[in-house]
Amino acid sequence: MSLENNHNEYTDIWDITKGYKPSESKSTDAAWNKIKNEIEKNSSSKKNHSNLSVTYRKWVSIAAAIAMITLGGYFYFLPKTSSNIQTVAIETGKHNGKIISLPDGSEIFLTPNSKISYSYTDQQRKINLVGEARFEVEKNKNVPFTVETANSKVTVLGTGFNVRSFSNENTEVFVNHGKVKVETTAEEVILVKNEFTTANNSTLTSGTKEYSTVHFDDKVYRFENAPIAEVLSVISFQTSKKFSIKSDTDKLFNGTFVYDESAENMAEIIENTTGLKVIIE
Repeated sequence: MSLENNHNEYTDIWDITKGYKPSESKSTDAAWNKIKNEIEKNSSSKKNHSNLSVTYRKWVSIAAAIAMITLGGYFYFLPKTSSNIQTVAIETGKHNGKIISLPDGSEIFLTPNSKISYSYTDQQRKINLVGEARFEVEKNKNVPFTVETANSKVTVLGTGFNVRSFSNENTEVFVNHGKVKVETTAEEVILVKNEFTTANNSTLTSGTKEYSTVHFDDKVYRFENAPIAEVLSVISFQTSKKFSIKSDTDKLFNGTFVYDESAENMAEIIENTTGLKVIIE
């Protein structure tokens, strides 16, 4: 068959299909039937039966064209994926803690008067924290888990750790098990079990201790050989009242406070245990 005849056949195909636009799948059969009728009408006017092989090729080509039209309509009508990332915010009251289960199976215990916000994507698991929380993180080496505070960023793959970041104070990170990286704008450090670091603005100060000196569950704070300054910082944040003493001291405190304990009772317990005078503002 001559090149001219091939050109004429494909010109016919173009003329037949060029007026059709992508549509949803329900209208595809109607479009096909219309094109088929035009093909049959066009074919019946030709008397040369030797063109059967050409007609077959026309049908194959038209079928391909219809497939392209259908696919075009399908992708055109697909719902658009929103680029917005949903952020969930959770806050506790002064007298209650809260266990939070995250979408990946990780868990956070949030202490009283604290708040977090979190967002999850296929590329990251991001937490923002104000207050104090204990984290148990599910491993996923392809999706980093980060905790951001006012002056630091903690990155983990799978571990358990505590973060304390009270308003206008230093951030402290203590590792219960596993490994974490703590960063500021100027420094970074890798911590493993029983190691801690304190972020003061952009400076990190690190060390080790046998255990966390502050423990908490859904009802109580428990202090174990905790420096007085640490105790006063925790209960000041929880109660939204300022606890202080008149002079620096290296005394340690052991004791338990329920979350709804009054500020006055807390101060009295500390005074009876340590002999220090506690001021409440």
